[in-house]
Amino acid sequence: MKPTAVPKTDLRRRVAIACFAGIAGAIAIAAMFVDAWLPTAQVEAVAFGLVSHRLQPAVTSAASGRHAVHFGAPRVVDQVKVAVGSTVRAGDVIATLEPIDGTELGGLEAAVERAERSLCAMQETPPVLVVPVQERVVQAAERAVARSAKEIEDARRTLERAKDAVDDTYRRLIDEELGWA
Repeated sequence: MKPTAVPKTDLRRRVAIACFAGIAGAIAIAAMFVDAWLPTAQVEAVAFGLVSHRLQPAVTSAASGRHAVHFGAPRVVDQVKVAVGSTVRAGDVIATLEPIDGTELGGLEAAVERAERSLCAMQETPPVLVVPVQERVVQAAERAVARSAKEIEDARRTLERAKDAVDDTYRRLIDEELGWA
């Protein structure tokens, strides 16, 4: 039995139908998953009128655990202003530190001055912009210049040899002409 050829238009139609069927099946499966995931509610029968109901999920909020507190410098805590379980907000004072003595204060002031000088120096120094593509272009140009310099040097040596050969030829011709050869 001889196989029959299927026209291209019929083949395209079959492929399109198969693709659409596959997409429809994927949508149906996704809808089942979404339907199973969404919360459901039972509704009582109502004769007439509009029914509006909003689902409010029950949520309990609690602290996520302990949080580390940093004071910015190694110091001794003088007084704690909160108790365990107290509600605090960002910016609330939770503890005070012991006052610092003059030597520690002097060291901190010197550190601040050094940091300010460093900041000023950094602001006065223009930033260096390094662009890898430009670096590669510059390196390629430098290699090309080096090759060109070598070629120029080779050309000079060749020119010198050519001049020497011309001079030797003139000397030989002059010697032959004068009969010295």
